[in-house]
Amino acid sequence: MADQTTTPAVPVPNSAFADPPATPTAAEAAAKDFLNGFRELTKKLPKFDSPHPITAASVRGRLNTPPAFAKAVAGAVAVSPDLQAITGYDLEAAQTDVQQLEAVKPVIAEVRTFLKAMVFWANTKQVKLNNSGLTMYNMARVLARDPNYAHIGALADTMADAKRRKKRQTASQAGQQPQNGGPIVQTTTTTTPTH
Repeated sequence: MADQTTTPAVPVPNSAFADPPATPTAAEAAAKDFLNGFRELTKKLPKFDSPHPITAASVRGRLNTPPAFAKAVAGAVAVSPDLQAITGYDLEAAQTDVQQLEAVKPVIAEVRTFLKAMVFWANTKQVKLNNSGLTMYNMARVLARDPNYAHIGALADTMADAKRRKKRQTASQAGQQPQNGGPIVQTTTTTTPTH
């Protein structure tokens, strides 16, 4: 009888068990903690309405009136029973709105300053990474010309694909339209010529 060769069975992964979640990095954990804390802080403020194409235009049109005007009107109505008798003006609501606006102004200024610094910090780090990455990419291209390092060519091609993909994304973002009546947030990108 001829010998029979038995092919060992290939183990099949058990799809019932999902891959364990990736361990978050220290930076991701810190960012998550910040966001959680930030969201808790926002709960102490009034609920904000998001801009909408229908409402955004009317809001912009009325912002040309100085903020002091609304405060002056509320103050005048507060001391005049005759003005309080006129319907259509809610004095209590107006006084509450004036107080909230006065209180939130320093918050807005602080958040804007913080956001500006954070965006600049992120852009600075991105430029640093881009510069060092471009240096490594150019060195990899030079090294791949040597037959002894032919395998580096595939790695350089992967870097080049990622570099071209970033340019395509930037070009597509140029044609974006504002959402909900709000402005498009533009991010600063640094373009270095390809050698």
